[in-house]
Amino acid sequence: MIQIGKRIAATMFVSVLLVLLLSLVPVLQSSSQLEGDLPVFKKSEDKVITMQNLVDFLMSLSLTGDLKTADWTERALYLELTYPEQTIKEKQWTDLRHLVQSAFVEKENIETIFVTIYQRNEVQMSFEADKSAIDKQVLMKNMETDNIEPFLRKYFQLKDFTNP
Repeated sequence: MIQIGKRIAATMFVSVLLVLLLSLVPVLQSSSQLEGDLPVFKKSEDKVITMQNLVDFLMSLSLTGDLKTADWTERALYLELTYPEQTIKEKQWTDLRHLVQSAFVEKENIETIFVTIYQRNEVQMSFEADKSAIDKQVLMKNMETDNIEPFLRKYFQLKDFTNP
């Protein structure tokens, strides 16, 4: 009978010790994160464009036009896009909408976008968007409309070389 009592006491002692040790795990984890450890699978979102992440940013846009050239200088993004002859103009407007939304809403250091659109190796359209021309809230609200062309024409500079 005394043997059973000793075993029960030993089991309770080990259980209490195990609970105390497990209660220290969150404290140890939070102190290790303060030392600069980063989760292994955490995706870091770049809020600024640099020459190092420009290609990643452009690839994430999945534009329907082919990227002819791209340049990044002093808070301005310069792009030249080419489209096949049979491309519907709506696809070009959708690309411009996606580009403006991604650049001005998701990135902090893009202030101006210059886009030249080519078709049959001729300039079809030039587009210049300045972030200061539009409020971020207006941009977010109106970028999801079906008819994006009037919105882009209203707030940004556009020169269409096919309709002089």
